[in-house]
Amino acid sequence: MKKKLLSLIGLVTVSSASTLFTRDQSTFIRREILDPLPQNASSLELEFQPLLDFDMDGCYNTAAMDPKGRTNSGLGPTASPQGRCRDRIQLENANVYSRSRCNNGYCAIMYEYYFEKDQSVGFSFLAGHRHDWENVVVFVKDGEIIRVVPACHGKYGPYKEAPAGTWPEPIKYKNAIPLKDNHPMIVYHRHGGGTHCLRLAHHKDVKDPENPFKAFHRAPLVGWKYWSSMEFRDKMLDAWEGHVGPNLDDEFSRTLEAATGGALPDFDPFVDDPPLSK
Repeated sequence: MKKKLLSLIGLVTVSSASTLFTRDQSTFIRREILDPLPQNASSLELEFQPLLDFDMDGCYNTAAMDPKGRTNSGLGPTASPQGRCRDRIQLENANVYSRSRCNNGYCAIMYEYYFEKDQSVGFSFLAGHRHDWENVVVFVKDGEIIRVVPACHGKYGPYKEAPAGTWPEPIKYKNAIPLKDNHPMIVYHRHGGGTHCLRLAHHKDVKDPENPFKAFHRAPLVGWKYWSSMEFRDKMLDAWEGHVGPNLDDEFSRTLEAATGGALPDFDPFVDDPPLSK
C-alpha cells in the first residue's frame, strides 16, 4: 500500500464523547479527546506488550484514530512541552498499534505509540512538531524476550541495556531488560536537551512512576491483522507520512533490520513465517 497524505484528515477538528477543559496560558481551552479502538491483537503481541511510564515534561500517548474513523488532529508545539497533552483522560483513551514478524525461531514485534505533539522547550513552535510516533521493537526466541529496542528519534543504536542491580519485586531483570511478567518496562522521556523518545526503565522509574495511575501503563492493543477492515487500517496509516508516521507499513522491514543492530543474524526482517509458539 503506497502511502498518501490525506491532508483533510490531518487538519479536521476531532470530535468525541470525551471532552476535556484545560487551563493553558491563563485561558480555558476546550479539548475533545478521541475514543480508543477496542483491543484486538494476537496472543503473541499481547503477551510481550511493553508497559510505559512518562517523565513529567512530556505528553501521554493517546488514540490516533477513533472507532468512527476520525484521526487525531494533534497539537501544535506551543506552551509547555507537556501543555494540553498530559491529562489523565488522554491516557485513559489511548491505543497502541502492533505488527509482528516471525521466522527461523525468532519473532519481532513492533509497538507504535502516538503522541499529539513533541516539544523540547516551552513557548516556542521552533522547538518541536505536531504529532509524534515512537516505537519499541521486542525480539522473542523460544517464548523468551532476548532483545528490546526502543526508538529514539527514529534510530535504534547503539543498543543500551538497563542498569543491573537490585530491582524491586515483582520486577525481573533478564537479558538486561526490566520485566513485569513478560512485559518490558519503558519510559517516554526527554532526550538530553532535545525532544522526546523511549528508553528502558531504570530503578528510580520503577520505584516512582510519574503517571496518574502510579503504575506502568498498558493501553488497549490493536494488531496489524486485527483491524475491522484493511480500508479502516489504511485510513489511519495514510493520515501521516514520513518521519512523523508509524513504521508499520512500507518502512516495517527496514525498521526491523535497523532494530536488530546486526545482533540477530538468523532473523530475516523481510520474511514472514507463522509464529512457532503463539
